[in-house]
Amino acid sequence: MGDDGQGASKNDNMETGAHGPQDNAMPKFKLRKQESVFKMHPIYKSEDFLANFRDSWAKCSPYCDEKSGIDLRIYPFKLCTLQDFVSEEDGIEKLMNEIVNEVEWKRLHTDFLEFHQSPDLSSVISEYLREFYLYFRDEVMGWMERLTGEKLTHVSASCSLYNTGDRLLIHNDCVSDRRIAYVFYLSPWEVVKTWTDSMGGALELFKEDRENMPNFPPIAKIFPRNNQFLFFHVNSKSWHQVGEVLSFDYPRVTINGWFHGPGKKHPIVESSSNWDASITNPAIEKPFELSEWINGEYLEKSTKSTIQNHIEEHSQISLHKFLNPTKLTSILEELKEDSNKLPWEIKSSACERNCESLNLNSPEKLPENTAKLIELLQSREFFHLLHEYTELDLSGKNAKSPKCFLEMQRWRPECYTMLVNSAAKDATSEDEAGVLDAILYLNDFAEAGTYIYVAQKDSKEADQESAMSDEEDEGDFEEEGPLIIQPKSGALNLVYRNADMARFGAYVSKHLKMGDEYVYILVCSYKE
Repeated sequence: MGDDGQGASKNDNMETGAHGPQDNAMPKFKLRKQESVFKMHPIYKSEDFLANFRDSWAKCSPYCDEKSGIDLRIYPFKLCTLQDFVSEEDGIEKLMNEIVNEVEWKRLHTDFLEFHQSPDLSSVISEYLREFYLYFRDEVMGWMERLTGEKLTHVSASCSLYNTGDRLLIHNDCVSDRRIAYVFYLSPWEVVKTWTDSMGGALELFKEDRENMPNFPPIAKIFPRNNQFLFFHVNSKSWHQVGEVLSFDYPRVTINGWFHGPGKKHPIVESSSNWDASITNPAIEKPFELSEWINGEYLEKSTKSTIQNHIEEHSQISLHKFLNPTKLTSILEELKEDSNKLPWEIKSSACERNCESLNLNSPEKLPENTAKLIELLQSREFFHLLHEYTELDLSGKNAKSPKCFLEMQRWRPECYTMLVNSAAKDATSEDEAGVLDAILYLNDFAEAGTYIYVAQKDSKEADQESAMSDEEDEGDFEEEGPLIIQPKSGALNLVYRNADMARFGAYVSKHLKMGDEYVYILVCSYKE
């Protein structure tokens, strides 16, 4: 939530009273009678601070007091960090003890996030976690109203735990009635009370481009620090992510959520970018001798029949050693030799993808064998071969106007594509017909470039709603799970994808040491 952001809050959809969720929604248990261990640092309750901060927030003016640990930044969106937020750190140790020993964690894993999350704290009965939630509901929310001038109705909260490799990719938290996002950091270990860049896990902030979408690189990073409280105004500009945690020794632990309020719901931001490198009819008239490019075994009649039967039953197949090894070697040599000379570019915003595509608008500028391979995949002969593999009307008397969506990508650590980056939004825009995806790996390096297919209802809807609830939607792959396409040099992977399916490219960890290497992939979608 907040930075840990697409996470979990049952309160997002609960009825609320003057102080939040109705009492009958809360668990029944005996509260401690003594005074709360959680108290705000006195400086943050002083009238001088409240007046100065409120004035700066309203006027969109920075406000910084290094001595007191106050930092209000305005760019790229209004965000404030307050150090030593809780005056007595004894309460933090008690919180950590319950978080470690009592929290029932749920592992979240989607196209854009991977970490552990607790239930909403309004439902927990652990003594200090419950007390912390009530402290935020009954005291901090009113204080936040005075600071920001926002009318707030209730607060949602949960714990998040990121181990090494975990992350939360770019989003802006604009869902429903969220007004202020917040994060309270817990890192009580004496040697790592303040994290460093080598440990990862920073809250990374992004500015907008001309289309109001975020792009790499981030313009600021805020690292975890024990007893640090961070909050920001949720709006269409509040693009941020939790960078991958790199520490093997310590987890990134936070209590995070939103303050909710009345008003218009946030609109869903749609990117107008067109990520397809080319859209073409199979109109390349130059004849191709498939046997020069394709393993002869895959051109035999019996093999074609076997492939067709397998696809009919499973809707997918992986054809290893599909390309002629001599051709494959020459293409890889071209790409590596001319890598920095070729027109590689990122075609979409960071909230859709972070991998480069080769500009194919001027094929005459491409290396010889690379250009021929791209022509092959758009040729009538290849369309006919796919027709024989699948019986789809990509060739033959029943073919009307088959099309090919084609893109060459290169992958390395930090690359990904999200579910919104699905050819379905283009290839199935006219009707409900399916699409044949052809993913051709020119080389491989561990898991870099892995593609995953899931149910379409996990796509746009999950990005904006389902993945932001406590109950993770398992999609339509409950029995067999998602379809995972593992990178394999020279392999052609065929997947028949209807309007109920979408794909994403799995995030590549920074722990994968690739040096100057890239994984090159041709991603194609064929439509009848």
